[in-house]
Amino acid sequence: MMPHIAITMLPGRSKETKELLAECIRKLLSNELYVNQDLISVSIEDVSLEDWKKTMTKIAPETLYIKSKTA
Repeated sequence: MMPHIAITMLPGRSKETKELLAECIRKLLSNELYVNQDLISVSIEDVSLEDWKKTMTKIAPETLYIKSKTA
């Protein structure tokens, strides 16, 4: 399989909004990497504000290319 994009965000968005976001990200990645869209997967995980910092510590610093200004 090819690229997988994992999105972590605060809860509150509808399933339809998440599906649209996932599709937009998949199209963008396909265009940028010249990869067939069918080979790209996208997941979206809702994380509560209380668990945000704990969840973000699971992401290896060397894999985080853009850091939030609020982090």
